[in-house]
Amino acid sequence: MYGYMCGLKTLICCGRKTDVSTISDNLPDEKQVLLVPIINPPLLVPDGITIVWLDANVNSDSTDIKSTRSMLYSIQSSVFFFDDVQNCYNALRTITNNKARIFLVVSGRLSAEILFYRSELHILDSVFIYCNKAERYIDFIQQYSPYVTGVYTSQKELQQCLKIELKHYYPGANTLNCFTQRQNAIRDLTYDAASFLWFQLLRSTLMNTQYDDDDMKQMLKYCRQYFAQDANKESIFKDIDEFERTYEPNQALLWYTRESFVYKIINSVLRMDNIDILNIFRCFISDLCRQLSVEWKKLRKKMIEEQQSPIMTVYRGCRLTDDEVEKLKHIIHGMASINGFVSTSRQRSVAEEFLRHSSGRRANVKLVLWIIKIDIRTNDITFADTTSICQNQEEEEILFNVGTAFRIDDVVLNKDTGIYYINATSTSDGSQAFSDYKKLIEQELNETDEEVIFGTLLMDMGKHIIAQHYFDRLINRVHDSKKHNLAAYHYNLGLTHSYQKDTHLAERHFQQAFELQQNSHRNWRNMVRIMNGLGHVYQDSGQLDEAMRYYKMAESICSGKNCLNDLVNAQTYIYMGEYFLIKSRYVESIQSYENAMKILKNNLPNNHQRIGIVFNEMGNVYRREGKTDKALELYEKAELIFLNILPEDHPCIAYCWSSMGILFLQMNNPDKAHQYHQRALETYRRTLPADHNNIKISVKNSACNQYHELIDNYVQVCSQV
Repeated sequence: MYGYMCGLKTLICCGRKTDVSTISDNLPDEKQVLLVPIINPPLLVPDGITIVWLDANVNSDSTDIKSTRSMLYSIQSSVFFFDDVQNCYNALRTITNNKARIFLVVSGRLSAEILFYRSELHILDSVFIYCNKAERYIDFIQQYSPYVTGVYTSQKELQQCLKIELKHYYPGANTLNCFTQRQNAIRDLTYDAASFLWFQLLRSTLMNTQYDDDDMKQMLKYCRQYFAQDANKESIFKDIDEFERTYEPNQALLWYTRESFVYKIINSVLRMDNIDILNIFRCFISDLCRQLSVEWKKLRKKMIEEQQSPIMTVYRGCRLTDDEVEKLKHIIHGMASINGFVSTSRQRSVAEEFLRHSSGRRANVKLVLWIIKIDIRTNDITFADTTSICQNQEEEEILFNVGTAFRIDDVVLNKDTGIYYINATSTSDGSQAFSDYKKLIEQELNETDEEVIFGTLLMDMGKHIIAQHYFDRLINRVHDSKKHNLAAYHYNLGLTHSYQKDTHLAERHFQQAFELQQNSHRNWRNMVRIMNGLGHVYQDSGQLDEAMRYYKMAESICSGKNCLNDLVNAQTYIYMGEYFLIKSRYVESIQSYENAMKILKNNLPNNHQRIGIVFNEMGNVYRREGKTDKALELYEKAELIFLNILPEDHPCIAYCWSSMGILFLQMNNPDKAHQYHQRALETYRRTLPADHNNIKISVKNSACNQYHELIDNYVQVCSQV
C-alpha cells in the first residue's frame, strides 16, 4: 500500500451517543499509559499519509460504515481499521517510519480516550471531529488545541476536507530551491542554488524529450506494479487500462487535473531522489510540460486580443517549515522555485480555505499564503488555466510548469492570524540564471553538453549516488550521435565514485575516459582533467608516487601546448600542493599553491572563490608547519573573499571556519576555537546532507579542548577545477 504526503490531518468520526461530561471519568490514569505493553508486530506504513479509522462499530455491515470505508479507500491507498482504543494505540506506537503521518478517523465515543494518549503518539498530527451532533464536541477544539481543528457533521464535508489536504500535501510538496543574485558569477554553488538550476535544466530537457510506444509501456508497467497491493487496485487498474487505450499527448493536462493515477504518482516522482524513476515517467511529464506551454500561449493571445490587463494575481495556501520561511526571508529579491508542478488559484478565498483547514500542530510548521503576480508578456513562464479542463472548476486553478521561478518581493507575518504572506512575482530570470551558469561552465570546464551539465549539477547538490546512476544510464544507453561524449560520461562517473571514496571504481572509469580521450584527440584539457582525476584517486588510496606521476603528465600536456597558464593547470598545481602537504614537504607545497594562485589571478577576478580556496589551502600548510600567524593571515584573506562573494550559507565559508577553529585551538585559544567550530557546524548543517563527514567531524571538534585530540580530516567541499 502506498500513501502520498498531501496533508497532516487526523479525522474523528463520531459513532454512538456519549455523554461528554462523563468521558473524562473513563480515561486511564498515567501509570496505566506508561505500562501499556506493545505486543503487536510493527504497523508498516508508507511515507506520507495513512488513514486509520477507530470505531467500535468499524467492522459492522451497516450502510453508513460501508459507505465511509469505501469513501476512505477512494481517496487514499493506505487505510487501517481498529475497533478498540488499546489495539489502535499499540499499533500506532509501533510505527517507525518518521516520514509517515496519520489521519485518525475515530468515533466521538472513543475520541477523548485516544486523545489522552496524544503526547505518546508522535505520528498523530491533528484531529478533525466528524459527528452528527457537533455541539457535543465543539469544546474539544479548544480543549485539545492544536490537535483538534474542527467538527464536521457530514461525510461529504469530511471527504472534501481530506481531498483538500491530500492535494496540497504530498512528500516534499513545498520543497523550495532558492537562488540569489550573488550566485550568478560563481561556479561553486550551494545545494539550494544547484537544485534551483537543476530544475531549470530539467524543464528545458523535458520540453525537448521524445519517446516511443515502448517508453509508454514501461511507464504503465511501473504503475501497475506500484499499485499492485493497493486496496483500490481494481478502480486504479481500470484507469490505467483506459489510459493505455485512449491517451493522446494533448490529453496530458486532462489526465493530470482529473486526479487520476498519474496525478497521484507524478508529483511524488518529481520529488524522488531517483533519476531512473524520473526517466520512466519522462514521456508523460514531457507531454504535460509541452501542453502547459501550448495553453499558456493560447491564454496570452486571448488576453491580448480582449485587451485584458496583462497582470494576473494568483494564490496558494500551504505549510512551510520554520527553516523554509527563514530561507525565504533571507533571499528577498532573490528567486525560489517549488519542485514539481505548482497549483495556484485565481481566487484568494480558495487558498484561504485551505489555510482554515490547516492546523500545523508541529511547532516548526507555519501557515503560508503565496500571493503571486504574473505578467503574461514575460517569456519562459509557462502555465495553464485549467478551469475548462478541471472537474473542480470553482477553484479557477492556474497550474505552473516544472521549475517555474518566483522572485521573492516580501515576507510578512500577520501576528493576529499567524499566517505568513509571501509576496512574489513570476520571473524568467531563472532561465537567464541557467544560461549564465552554462556560459560559466563553458568558460571554466569547456563543457557545453546539457546532459553532462545535468549530472554536474547533481554532484554540486551533493547527490553523488544519484549522479552515479545518471551517468551509468547515459553510458549504457548512449546513441551514436552522443558517442563523442563517452569520455566525459566516464570521467564524471569516476568523479561520483571518487566523492564516495570508492577508489577502485573511480580509477576504472577514469582509465576508460583516458583511453577514449586518447583515441578521440578532441580536447587536451579533458585529458588533463582525467589525469588529475586519476592522480587524486591514487593519492586518496595512499599511492602517492603514482599520483605525482599523473600530475606531472598533466603538467607536461599543458607545457606542450604552451598553456601552463591555463585554468586546468591550476587544478594540477592544487593537487600537487595537497600531495606535498601529505608528505610534509611544506616548501614545495607552498610553491605549488603559489603556481596555482598565479594562474588563477591571471584568469579570474581577484575576489574569485577559487582564489579564496587556495588562500585557505596555503593556510593549512603554514598551520601544519607551526607558522600560526601566517596561517591566520591567509585564512582571514580566504574568509574575506568568501563573505564578500558567496551566499552566507556556502560550505566554502564553513570549511574556512573549520580551519580557523583548528588553528585557534593550536594557538591555545579554546573559546575562539569553539566559536568557529560552532559557526562552521551550523553552516554545514544548513548546506550539506545530514550524513556528510564534515558534520560528524565538526560535532566532535566543537566539543574538543585539546589540540592533539582534534580531527583534521575535513573534506574540501569546494570545487578545485
